[in-house]
Amino acid sequence: MKITINYDNGRRETFDSSSLVSTQPFGHATLVTEFDLRLDLLTKGDLVVDIHHYDDTGEGESGSVPELERRCGRRCKIADRTEVPHIKTIYADEKAIAWSQGGALVDAERFEYACSLYYSGKGTASNNYRALWLHDYLTFAHPEIADDAEICQIFGYPLAAYQDAEACEWAQPKQEEKKEKE
Repeated sequence: MKITINYDNGRRETFDSSSLVSTQPFGHATLVTEFDLRLDLLTKGDLVVDIHHYDDTGEGESGSVPELERRCGRRCKIADRTEVPHIKTIYADEKAIAWSQGGALVDAERFEYACSLYYSGKGTASNNYRALWLHDYLTFAHPEIADDAEICQIFGYPLAAYQDAEACEWAQPKQEEKKEKE
């Protein structure tokens, strides 16, 4: 796994699991290593990767496939609480995982998933427009959810990021304003 973090000062950091110092950091019995990027822990301040492993436990019973058991490994802090507010984007294996908006990190995967399920507007629409569209759709589809923050969480936007998207979208000139300038 290759995780790239871009910061607001132009700095770029890359965590690359293929460049681990030891080829078998958990011992020679390790068959699988798991890298778990923990965006869910960002609210506690740090961006971490949990690294677990699966060891070969030997032969199974006659005629059965032996099961590997997950062994807890180590937690690697790749951005601490002083760096997290300065993150602009996070990529994992060159795919956008999160971006900063309104002082919060938007969950890019959750947003794209929600767009693929619910969004049916213009294909060239900005993320801001799509966020507003999704908010309106989900508010209508789920009248039992009255809390804006809860609606926004469904499509990966913290409330502060949604409010920023809304302000940016409302700042767009209206069609009448565009015609007046021409």
